[in-house]
Amino acid sequence: MLAKRYMKTSKLMFSADDRSQYETYKSIIENNKRTTEACNFISDPTLEELDSAIHRLDPNKSPEPDVIFGQMITHFGENAKRENVRFLFKNSILPDKSKDSILPDKSKDSILPAKSKNEELQLLKDKRDRLRRKAEITGRISDVSNWRKHAAILKESIISAKRSCFDSFISKINFQRDSLKTYKFLAHLKNQTPHSTERPFRINQKIISSNAKVADYFLKYFTEANRKGAYARKMSRVLKRQLGHCRDRSEDLPENVKSIFCSSFSMHELNMALNGLKNHKSPGVDNIHPEFLKHLGQTVKVKLLKFFNIIWTTT
Repeated sequence: MLAKRYMKTSKLMFSADDRSQYETYKSIIENNKRTTEACNFISDPTLEELDSAIHRLDPNKSPEPDVIFGQMITHFGENAKRENVRFLFKNSILPDKSKDSILPDKSKDSILPAKSKNEELQLLKDKRDRLRRKAEITGRISDVSNWRKHAAILKESIISAKRSCFDSFISKINFQRDSLKTYKFLAHLKNQTPHSTERPFRINQKIISSNAKVADYFLKYFTEANRKGAYARKMSRVLKRQLGHCRDRSEDLPENVKSIFCSSFSMHELNMALNGLKNHKSPGVDNIHPEFLKHLGQTVKVKLLKFFNIIWTTT
């Protein structure tokens, strides 16, 4: 029977007043007597009292060790209420407002201070703020002293609340199972937000600590990644060679052709070159997409034109 099952539970599940009754019931069950005989030692509660106790159960509450679901009790039939639930009711397994309930109260296990404590701290904080504003307006030494006094009281109350909360939490913690929960709780008390740990920068199993060395390694990496391929290097040499031949024969060229090699690029030429780029193409050796160049602003175009003219005159 259910009554026999729940009579095998620990003594800690009963209040101090019911331990003597618990020992009596335990001895009866160990002697293989009927459970109903144990119920006869006490006057039976009425069916209305049983229904009232059952309705006070939380149907959504998860079952603790040796405690049945609230949904199961609420769906007991009349016979089960009279035989089994009556026995559990008399031993304080069902919540009764006339005595301390043995069902665990999860509000007591909260790692945060109680609601009344929070309200008390909020009142102290509001009073501290009012005294601070008053001291700022009046500027009297007495008001400043009173403000600092209540600020110290508020600080001490906050520390005391955190310590009591910590003591209550530590007394129930299992360090073999709840170690991560403990560290999260301590971070919550210290108002520490979680942050990612910084890992050292390593190159070839060597730790790079200085910012200058890190920048050098990044620069070296991107230089090697953006290095021209074999075809691009070959075409660059061909173009430079052809440009050199044109300059060597510039004396034999007409005046209008000579001006081409001596004048700088214009903004019109730059815009024509940018508009001639094809969209949806892979970037070149510089990893710059054509769409990016087409959407450049006027200021960037001026700087880019100056950069091209420097390359043209120094090549």
